[in-house]
Amino acid sequence: MSHAAQSAAAVAAHPPAMPARGHSTAPVFDETEPLSFNRYFQDLETHFSRCGIKTEGDKKSWATRYPPLRVSELWEMQPTFKDATKTYDDLKRSLRQLYPGADDQHKYSIADLDKVVTDRVRLGLSNALDLAAYYRDFYMISEYLISQGSLSTLEQDRKFQLGFSPALWTPVEQRLLLKYQDHPRQKPWSFAMIYEAAQWVLDGPTPASTFQQTIVMSPVVSTIPTAAPATTAGGVKAEELLPLLQTLIKTLENQQTRGRAPAASNSTTRDGPFCYYCGRPECRIGRCELFDEDTKKGLCIRTAEGKIVSFDGKFMSRGDGQTLRDAIFEYAHRMGKLGHASTPASGKTFLTSEVLNKNHAILSDLW
Repeated sequence: MSHAAQSAAAVAAHPPAMPARGHSTAPVFDETEPLSFNRYFQDLETHFSRCGIKTEGDKKSWATRYPPLRVSELWEMQPTFKDATKTYDDLKRSLRQLYPGADDQHKYSIADLDKVVTDRVRLGLSNALDLAAYYRDFYMISEYLISQGSLSTLEQDRKFQLGFSPALWTPVEQRLLLKYQDHPRQKPWSFAMIYEAAQWVLDGPTPASTFQQTIVMSPVVSTIPTAAPATTAGGVKAEELLPLLQTLIKTLENQQTRGRAPAASNSTTRDGPFCYYCGRPECRIGRCELFDEDTKKGLCIRTAEGKIVSFDGKFMSRGDGQTLRDAIFEYAHRMGKLGHASTPASGKTFLTSEVLNKNHAILSDLW
């Protein structure tokens, strides 16, 4: 007989004893956690096999030995425990009825999944650790509900997104749009896609406080000049007067056009004779020094198609009174790329304070 066979025979002849109550290897049951019911009996039956516990009476006796005293007394009051004709399995079935949720068919509900989402909205997602905790809880419950036919994968995708605050969802969605440009508009982002994109965002340099529930107001610079202080007209050359007058006339025409047709698009008149990027009247986007400077700082890039986008490839849209450079700087602030002390000189403000104020006295003399 081999050594292994001899060892097995010795164990069968003299099986080890069941662990004592409170021992590190003893089965543990927590009545406040119904899901521990199945784990307790699985561990108990493993010890039965190892220690050679075979009779129904012995199994029932050991089943009530390990739980806390109050629980043990409750179990021993059950008719299936007192009746010698009832088996260990009969006892286990009757005990299961005392703990709703211990049944494998009813471990979780949609309400449990909704609670995970609402709790995460309340706690927030400030870093990758918060995201991982939310993912684990959501994954465990949602996958169980899907396996039971209580939840579809489409509902899983939609519910996972609800745990993100608007402040965090915005950069996550931008990441998704950039990475999955052919994703159908009518189809929600998948559970896995959202998790991957959120990991990318939260692993970045953006401060965690950025993703809290805050409202960011975008500064709007008015392009309509207010009453400017009178200045002297000395030092203005005759050749400078014509383009300045043309600029003023163009501005007045644009204002009159907007007044007559407020619903018309202002996309063709917003820039006028100014640089599309910085807004300065003497500059053009093809030779804009400020664009070159901002590119060196890593704030923006030019695509292969010649389009100017943010440092992470996002196409920027300008608000009323904004230049493209204003939008680039504002986005860089939000994404932690710039300190809040850095602010671009507005090209529109330059027009108002430098050009019109400079020639206020000249026009007064002419009129």
